[in-house]
Amino acid sequence: MPAYGDGGNGRRLESNEVFSPTPDAPSSSHPHIEYRLQKMLEGAASPKGTAQIQPVQIHILLAEPLTEETRLAIEALGGKVEIERGEHLQVSLPLMRVSELAALSQVQYVRLPRRAEPREENRLVPQSIRSEGVQVTFADQLHLLGVTGKGVRVAVLDRGFQGYQDLLGIELPLEVTTKNFNLGEGFEGTRHGTAVTEILYDMAPEAEFTLVAVSTELEYMAALDWLRAQGVSIVSFSLGFDNLGPLDGRSPISAAASRLFDEAGILFVAAAGNEQQNYWSGLFNDLDGNGAHDFSNEDEALSVQLREGDEVRIILNWDDWGEDPAHPRAEQDYDLYIFCPGTVQFSSDNACVSSVGLQTGLLGQEPIEQVFFAAPATGRYDIFIVRGSPGAGARLLRLFVGGSQGEIFPMEYQNTASTLVSPSDGRSVFAVGAVDIDSQQLTFTSSLGPTWDGRVKPDIVAPDGVTTAALGAFFGTSAATPYVAGAGALLKSQEPNRSAQDLKLLLQQASTDRAAGGKDNEYGSGALLLENFVADERLSPLSGVWWNPSQDGHGFFFGVRNDRLVATWYTYDGAGNPFWLLSAGSMSATRRYSGTLYAFHGPPLKSPLNTLFDSSGSTVATNEVGSLDIDFIHPGEASINIQLSGDSLIFPNTFSLKAQPFLAYPAAAQNPQVPYTSKYNGLWWNAEQSGHGFFINIQESVLTAAWYTYDDSQGEPVWILTAGSMDSAAAYSGTAYRFSGPALMPGANLADYFDETGSTVNGVASGTFSITFTSNTTAVATIGNVLSVNETLQLERFNF
Repeated sequence: MPAYGDGGNGRRLESNEVFSPTPDAPSSSHPHIEYRLQKMLEGAASPKGTAQIQPVQIHILLAEPLTEETRLAIEALGGKVEIERGEHLQVSLPLMRVSELAALSQVQYVRLPRRAEPREENRLVPQSIRSEGVQVTFADQLHLLGVTGKGVRVAVLDRGFQGYQDLLGIELPLEVTTKNFNLGEGFEGTRHGTAVTEILYDMAPEAEFTLVAVSTELEYMAALDWLRAQGVSIVSFSLGFDNLGPLDGRSPISAAASRLFDEAGILFVAAAGNEQQNYWSGLFNDLDGNGAHDFSNEDEALSVQLREGDEVRIILNWDDWGEDPAHPRAEQDYDLYIFCPGTVQFSSDNACVSSVGLQTGLLGQEPIEQVFFAAPATGRYDIFIVRGSPGAGARLLRLFVGGSQGEIFPMEYQNTASTLVSPSDGRSVFAVGAVDIDSQQLTFTSSLGPTWDGRVKPDIVAPDGVTTAALGAFFGTSAATPYVAGAGALLKSQEPNRSAQDLKLLLQQASTDRAAGGKDNEYGSGALLLENFVADERLSPLSGVWWNPSQDGHGFFFGVRNDRLVATWYTYDGAGNPFWLLSAGSMSATRRYSGTLYAFHGPPLKSPLNTLFDSSGSTVATNEVGSLDIDFIHPGEASINIQLSGDSLIFPNTFSLKAQPFLAYPAAAQNPQVPYTSKYNGLWWNAEQSGHGFFINIQESVLTAAWYTYDDSQGEPVWILTAGSMDSAAAYSGTAYRFSGPALMPGANLADYFDETGSTVNGVASGTFSITFTSNTTAVATIGNVLSVNETLQLERFNF
């Protein structure tokens, strides 16, 4: 990860000083109470403090699910159990009774709740540069075709919906369903959710809307549990939790969103965050052994420029979450010290703010230190990360510095990679970044991947900088997220039987790549663009290359559009020569296909091709050679049965196999493992040369293309294949190969002919092939010395 900073300030701990563990620990130090909560208790109990009369919300981790005895004890302390979820409770309780609460026998750990923050970016801009995203994403074109989200229920999960009633029937639907889980602030605590709903309503004006308010993590999880039974297909979540768990999808916040997808079939669309400028991360590195992290060889401090009165959040998180982050037992102890402007001697006694909680392996102790404070003066603030226990090793540290309203403060050292918020790092969560609506360039604050475990995020980007009645100019991934959720509602209403997995793949297809090389950690698969799904251009996620990984050397190209399928089996004939068979027709609503298999025979190949083929296909002969049955069990698995009656080149036989999409590029942690597919995928041809064509499949940045044609001696069916990395987002060039394989004899199984290493097939370089996509539906292909052909073809994508 790149880091930035001059590293020449020489700010270090005092000479020969080693910070002692937790030097600033509260006098009432309690291993089962979060440090920040202990400081609140100290402040309220001090001579200048004021006892907290109003209840505060407390998060409790129990040893086991709540017993009636413990519930009664909490009530005796003046508390009320607001949310009960397994061993986790959210309780409203007078602050001064927290120590007594922590002493209850069933209570393991007590802390303040984690709160979701809006992913809105505050920015003032002239009215003239703002515009709306419905037109930019081509959603308006789907509206004209009657695709408006009708019959699809969507949920907006947000912090609050202030003023929503005034907009019903105007900027919002006439009727909405509401549910409040935000027990501290109420349903109308903020206008943020109202603005989010406006955008989603613009995208899917006939969808059914459920508005749900949450704030804390347990309120959020309770809301997800409730949504499972509400018939919701899509959830739009424009909030996020900053640096409060492992960035690998395992945090309770991220895992809960993934379970909504995996178990309930609900697409969870989440903001990636606006934190690209708010992080530093790296391994703990103590060059001189004095206990303090070295941000550079000469510098143990990370400086931040603040103004007097700035409200600042600084959160240190490190990789010690254990196997179950919902039940942490952090053993590695680090502490956080902030020194105010003018500090010369950096020691624990001089720190103006610190967080030195205990991490000793007790249940509930999290690898987090955090401080919230208002800057007392304008100037440079120095942040030190110090090892709090002698055994703390070189853990991955992640430091967040930001304002209470999303402000960015200049940081001396900074990383832009892996700046996502939770739950956008979730394995099944569809994460959304933001692009400027005018330039379509990535917003400079939009959070980037990868996750800690190396997965690409975000998944897609969408516009921000749009106008809403609730907030006026609306920036950030908060604004981008409902565009994607709304697009999902349109695609679901277009074909109601589409699953959440289908929608996830289709939304990636509904994008235009903004960087060379396919899906990346800035733009994801690209900017949301529904152009591919207008009229007959939409392509099913079942399209692509399919194979059985244990039978390398043969496979299938499937093109599926408008419930029609074109399938080509690339295999070998009775002599081991490359041979292809084709079947095409309508699919049933249950994702099953049954049709006739045809073998094609054409003219011996030579240049120019236009002398061999015509628009009617009169020079090509077809004959029935069997049947093909396909059952798409889900988007990642198909059961295929082939019945061959035979002809002059193939023998009668029956084959059965299980197939899955071919991953030319590993798609980590997808379940089922279905890759990102390109808008260029499909069957391409020259309409004036009916009888031969190209199947093209692009996954990530890897292209696989097969030319289905005829040999240059007898006109027998032959296929030529090329595969490799794209040269750019719209161009490819590479070597073309002709493959030979086993002679398929009667009575044998395919598994007897092929293995997972491809040892029974042989590819020989047979010329070159290049293609440039000039639009979503047109391309120019150049064939170089392949089967005696040298020429350039104008291609178009075949609509069927």
